[in-house]
Parts: sequence; C-alpha cells; structure tokens
Amino acid sequence: MGLPWFSLTMIAVDAIFIRDRSFEKLNGALKRWWISSSEGEEWVRVNSARRI
Repeated sequence: MGLPWFSLTMIAVDAIFIRDRSFEKLNGALKRWWISSSEGEEWVRVNSARRI
C-alpha cells in the first residue's frame, strides 16, 4: 500500500537534481505543443461549421 507514496516521493526527490534549463526546455516544448493542438482544434471547428 505504501509503494505509490514511495514512488511519488522518489520522483519528487529526483526532480531536485534536474537543471532549470531542462525545465525551461520542457516548458517551451509543451507550450508549442499546446498552442499547435489548440490551433488544430480551432481549424477543425471552423471547417466543420462551413460544411453544415
């Protein structure tokens, strides 16, 4: 029963050793992915409205 808590604790402790640059790169990549996927959803919404 304690294994999930142990795993979460180990992930949190290991995150201390990750550089700030790595978090910044991850943040930039996720931001680009989020924007591109939301633009894609908007494109689908606009084009599906035209077909009706």
